[in-house]
Amino acid sequence: MNLYEVLKKLEIPFQEVSHQAVYTIEEADQVNIDLDGIECKNLFLKDKHHFYLYMLEEHKRADLKVLRKHIGSGPLSFANEEYLMEKLSLIPGSVTPLGIINNNSHDVIIILDHDLLDFNVWVHPNVNTKTMSLSCHDLIRFIEFCGNPYLII
Repeated sequence: MNLYEVLKKLEIPFQEVSHQAVYTIEEADQVNIDLDGIECKNLFLKDKHHFYLYMLEEHKRADLKVLRKHIGSGPLSFANEEYLMEKLSLIPGSVTPLGIINNNSHDVIIILDHDLLDFNVWVHPNVNTKTMSLSCHDLIRFIEFCGNPYLII
């Protein structure tokens, strides 16, 4: 299904703006995006057996050793561009939990920082030329609809 069709089917409201392509948080900071919510970073990670997409507030530091202990994984590293395309059909700069709509094997585990739960979060709608804002609870409904496992830490 198309991302927008799923959002409509689930009756998930969102705001969206178009902008120049961004590939890093630093580039995104240079673009004037006027949306409600929290700017987030999304890290596509892997261990020996699993893939993870870790979403946290843009200003927070991601301590992979601490994360590893929370989720009970092996050593974590950043997954390369080939895995990003294979698992989520995304390119660098467009990493988003909404990419699981393309993960038919449901083998990417979404990890959400608990501090996001009560806010609208900024995500790319699978392209790095748009940003949308939706509630974190609606994002969780989307994840559940897609059938991927998720953790809140």
